[in-house]
Amino acid sequence: MPILTPEERIGTLLAGRYQVESILGQGGMGVVMRGRHELTGRPVAIKLLQPSYVTDPELLRRFFQEAKASAALNHPNVVDVLDMGVEDGAAFLILELLEGASLAELLDERGAIETRELLEILLPVMDALAAAHERGIVHRDLKPDNVFVHRDLRGRPIPKVLDFGIAKLIEKDSDVQTRTGGVLGTPHYMSPEQAQGHKGLGAEADVWSMGVLLYECLSGQRPFQAESVPALLLQICTFDPLPLDERAPTVHPAIARVVHRAITRELDVRYAKMEELGGALMAGARAAGIELPSSLDDLFPPFRETAAPPPRASEPGLVTGPISAGARLRIGTDPTMARGDVVELPTTAPRRSPLVLGLGVAALLVVLGVVGFALMPSEDPVPVAQPDPPPPPDGIEPPPDVEPPPDVEPPPDVEPPAPTPIERGFDSDPTHADVYRDGALVGTTPFVLDLANEPDQTVELEVRAEGRQSRVITLNASTAPDTRVSLPRVHRERRGGGGDAPSLAPR
Repeated sequence: MPILTPEERIGTLLAGRYQVESILGQGGMGVVMRGRHELTGRPVAIKLLQPSYVTDPELLRRFFQEAKASAALNHPNVVDVLDMGVEDGAAFLILELLEGASLAELLDERGAIETRELLEILLPVMDALAAAHERGIVHRDLKPDNVFVHRDLRGRPIPKVLDFGIAKLIEKDSDVQTRTGGVLGTPHYMSPEQAQGHKGLGAEADVWSMGVLLYECLSGQRPFQAESVPALLLQICTFDPLPLDERAPTVHPAIARVVHRAITRELDVRYAKMEELGGALMAGARAAGIELPSSLDDLFPPFRETAAPPPRASEPGLVTGPISAGARLRIGTDPTMARGDVVELPTTAPRRSPLVLGLGVAALLVVLGVVGFALMPSEDPVPVAQPDPPPPPDGIEPPPDVEPPPDVEPPPDVEPPAPTPIERGFDSDPTHADVYRDGALVGTTPFVLDLANEPDQTVELEVRAEGRQSRVITLNASTAPDTRVSLPRVHRERRGGGGDAPSLAPR
């Protein structure tokens, strides 16, 4: 029997119980149609997969396995999977019908989304993803099209995450391209480890994709853009995006730091769990003075309470508040606030300065003197005659007066030895770029700095050149002598693609 086209299915009965009414949308995976249960009258969404997927039994088995797992989540922010099956050569899913708009549609309409509204949408989605991760399900295809703001019968927004299990098909296909040449989803949201084809992806892959979502929704631009898939994947694996606060100055630095840590390539720095990302965002919202609705109060309590607000941008690594003895602190200038040296504080009580002790003794003597004077009687004291000293024995002369020793000249001051030079430097491409420290011009490249007077410090320098993106470099005693900074050219930016690396800086 020939396989019906989507248009030919309108007006037919699917699986003997679902009346197909209209086409809602089409994509690389298949088509989504509006339908209605023949007996209950409930409106549903019917997702029909491309016929090419049905010919692979293992792939189809894995797809239905993931669909069953997502249905078992029973989470209010996961779209309900009501039924599934294969009929007339077409595999289908029956889903709850959503009314509203996807995050992609909201972005197309507004260009960017305000921080508070975005957190109200994505924090419940993160909670749903965290529940999936606990059951071993990784989405692996998060993007604006797969986050839907559903409106219930009263018009209240309910965020929903869609398409659990679709990413399994991407991995099975072993490439970003489908067998028919179309792109499976969009690779703009792929994590570096997914772009490199790593197997066994974990929750960190979804954390990365969520970070890209946050960046795009807050700024209106994707952090990684290119005209071809290979160039895009190269950017994801090797380039850093333009700082979020430069593209969206209204975004609070506390929120921007969380977003950048979520899209950090180093897995030991990136948030390991979706709950950690959600808790950090809620802590950042508090630091930014953003009041979230009470409906979100129950989300990520262990993580949002321990997520301390980041230090001020002008004081990287600043530690505030009481610190107990023996505490371990991580100090660094990385925007993720998760890198740097670990410093262990001493466990003994601090020694007090001799000057402080001396002042304390002097104060005690003054107090005792005042008390003693207050206890003295008010009458004048009676003078007491002192007896004359006895004469020396006969034949013994009294000792002569002893002259005090002459003043001894103090030894001349000894100059301390000069510190051993610790010269660290770098060059730039292009060379002769200006080097700034604390906003002041201190030289041009190639640049050398002597760290002899601050051997344990890390010095932050900014490298600027006309027509190039500026870079920040840190120098310390362990900096390699052949360090070189590349300043990419400045290109005009376009949302959604265009330019090989318009706003990225190589690491």
